[in-house]
Amino acid sequence: MPGKSKSKSGTYAARTGVPPEKTIIEIRRTLERYNATGFHWLDSPEKVSVGFAMNTDNGTRVIRIDLVDMPDGEQATRQRYRAILLYIKSMLEAVEVGIMSIEEAFMPHLMLANGRTVAEYIMPTIVSEDADVPLLGSGY
Repeated sequence: MPGKSKSKSGTYAARTGVPPEKTIIEIRRTLERYNATGFHWLDSPEKVSVGFAMNTDNGTRVIRIDLVDMPDGEQATRQRYRAILLYIKSMLEAVEVGIMSIEEAFMPHLMLANGRTVAEYIMPTIVSEDADVPLLGSGY
């Protein structure tokens, strides 16, 4: 998909010894603590995907976070899984304390009626050379 960056090795959890299976359990427990339902985890050669549903004032929102371009190696996988756990925790906590809504926190990952996420739907337009997207400070 256009706009996706290649897999990179960051510093967060670079030396973690937590096995991926334990991180998946921790992700599930975190989601349950914030009243998410319908947890799913897909692990395939093409991608890893975590999905869940959250009830909001605007109805139930289905969220799917895809990890593409998975790095090779056990340590890189451990690191990536820990990073997605951190991402989910930080977004849910931001919602919990009122910084943003579920829709705002997980907008790129919200599932649309056509089965695509908001990011899958909008990214081709944003990254297109013909995109008419105003730049910050352009006075739009």
